[in-house]
Amino acid sequence: MGYLSKKHLIVPTPQDMELARDLLENLSDKPIEILSSTGATFSLPEKTLTGFKNLLSQIAKGNAVSVIGVSAELSTHQAAELLNVSRPYLIKLLALGVLPYRKVGSHRRIQLQPLLEYKAREDALANRALDEMVSISEELGLYD
Repeated sequence: MGYLSKKHLIVPTPQDMELARDLLENLSDKPIEILSSTGATFSLPEKTLTGFKNLLSQIAKGNAVSVIGVSAELSTHQAAELLNVSRPYLIKLLALGVLPYRKVGSHRRIQLQPLLEYKAREDALANRALDEMVSISEELGLYD
């Protein structure tokens, strides 16, 4: 989302890839207990475990990864990048009331959660449309 820099980018070595594959094979879906350096134990939250597995999966494939925090509110530029649309198009969505936003001075701020929900809805619509196109192509004998 425009934040990618060399300092954030992790490029896995072949050894990193193998270790990531081994870790993925041995991680269970059950809650994981972590032992801290002080001897205290705590459970790794489910979403954290899921994120960790996603990170390991990308490293295992040899993909470079970057972990960057995303603010709960985004600028119009950041929101447009997340949706993969132009900034003027995003501003039209805001003006039409499709997405909620607030103004900070002259700047618009869009909350992350409604933005992600909108993206999920739009992605689902696009996937359904593609499935329908494939189905029609198959019926017409155009799809092998």
